[in-house]
Amino acid sequence: MLQLSPDHLPAPDPLVPGGHPRPRRRRARPDHRRRPLVGGPRRPAARRRRLPWIFDADVDAQGGAYATGVLVLISSASIAVTIAARKARQRGWFIAFAVISVVFLCTTVVNVVERPDGVKIGACFMAGITLISLLSRLLRAFELRVTSVTLDDMAERFVRDMASRKIRFIANEPDSRDKAEYRKKIEQIRADNDLPEQEDFVFLEVTVTDPSEFEAGLTVQGEVLHNRYRVLTLESSSVPNTLAALLLHIRDTTGVVPHIYFLWTEGNPFANFLRFFLFGQGEVAPVTREVLRGAEPDRARRPRVHTGYWPPALRIGSALDRATQVDRAA
Repeated sequence: MLQLSPDHLPAPDPLVPGGHPRPRRRRARPDHRRRPLVGGPRRPAARRRRLPWIFDADVDAQGGAYATGVLVLISSASIAVTIAARKARQRGWFIAFAVISVVFLCTTVVNVVERPDGVKIGACFMAGITLISLLSRLLRAFELRVTSVTLDDMAERFVRDMASRKIRFIANEPDSRDKAEYRKKIEQIRADNDLPEQEDFVFLEVTVTDPSEFEAGLTVQGEVLHNRYRVLTLESSSVPNTLAALLLHIRDTTGVVPHIYFLWTEGNPFANFLRFFLFGQGEVAPVTREVLRGAEPDRARRPRVHTGYWPPALRIGSALDRATQVDRAA
């Protein structure tokens, strides 16, 4: 065992009872790195420099963007007040606000020409919002997009009458809505699908109102045209989604799987899909079937979609028209 000589022992402290030395405490040196950051951790320096690098921004450039935003906001507000004064028929206020609007518009144009940084940043934000909106609409394009379905008394009567047999619909794009239009359409559908004359049909006509509206309720109205043809009319933002929602609603209320008949849409398939994507109409038959497939995975309970095409030179309607013209000529 190691023993220390009295010379190596520390001198006794007279202020401490027993003569033992006090333990010395080490003072922590102030270190700014250990201080808690106010407002949370700071972002990395690379991230803080990313935005200024993209827009080549400094204090002056950010000031120009801020001035552009403020001027655009004030100009929009002044134009809105001018329109409101005109509608209220306040001639004095209308002239005053119109002069102010012109001044702010001129100032905005001059600022944009001299310092276009704000327009660049705004264009980037607008492009991003537009791209995200288009992707969202594309991902949800094949949803039902109908919150509720309401049938009036005449439409309910049509559905109850067909439920005792087979429910057969014909998708028709309303044109002149005369007697010849419906007669030719029925003859085409019967010829394309080899259906007997005893089978009766109900026409479905959808009028596109506002393609930008994504979801809405559906109101179905029934009417009898030319004392013979039963028609269900609807208004919606998209034709295929509306037809699919109505077919599923009729199946759920009657317990009968309905059938719907289409004619193939003429034209380029990609162009027709763009028409559906942007305006809610176009390639109706395949999109309706795709919406039904996504909404009802069971094929036995899925409404039936039938499509056909009759060449223009051999269409029954055209043949009847030519025969009528020959009879008249004779």
